[in-house]
Amino acid sequence: LMALCVGVRAQDAGLAFVQKQYPQLSAMFQKELISEHATYTFAIDVSGTMKKYEPIVTPALKAFVDALPNGDYVRITRFGTTAKGSENGYLGVVSDRLKKDLHKAIDQLYTNSNDDRAFRAHTDVPAALNSISSALFNSENKMNFVFILTDFRNDQTAGGEHKITTADLDKIYNDIEPAATGKHGRVVALRLPVDTNAPGYCLDQLRDNIFSKIDLGYEMQDITSEDALSSWFDELKKQI
Repeated sequence: LMALCVGVRAQDAGLAFVQKQYPQLSAMFQKELISEHATYTFAIDVSGTMKKYEPIVTPALKAFVDALPNGDYVRITRFGTTAKGSENGYLGVVSDRLKKDLHKAIDQLYTNSNDDRAFRAHTDVPAALNSISSALFNSENKMNFVFILTDFRNDQTAGGEHKITTADLDKIYNDIEPAATGKHGRVVALRLPVDTNAPGYCLDQLRDNIFSKIDLGYEMQDITSEDALSSWFDELKKQI
């Protein structure tokens, strides 16, 4: 009986959180909300300058994966000069077996043998956003959470480090807006330490031209240390 009561309290607490954060979604699903599965998409910058964050990202991401309920869907996109997100066990319906496979894949985030040196030479932020658009379009779940972990310094092969062009912003929006329509959840920008005056810094562009205009909510978290990232993941696990 005690175990049952604890389970009910935990379920109520989780439902209360969703009702507070997403009242529209709560009104739509009501009782069905408790059993609604979610899709979690991670876009992680693994370019050369990001490898120093491996000791922070790898253990936190594995702990987060372990907390996901079976039946949810997870996708990890690695991006540098291009974006890769559908190979070597980086996606699937969450199960005990997938969690083990994801652990192995996460251990290779920054050292995957299929990546050549050119892949880690640049940071193509539009390529990452295009991959996120595809993930949202193919998601069968109404609840979708997108996490982008990078310093948000756009450094495409053509032209070196620079702001995202208007043409690229229009393309990203035209791809992601219909993919996100009717979906619920949020986009979270996990901003690693960065010089916001750098010529390629683009988070403000993405916020103003993309994230503020789609159905998913938006928030930004500054990740200044290993403890900051771990604490953020721990809080997210409680919400789940």
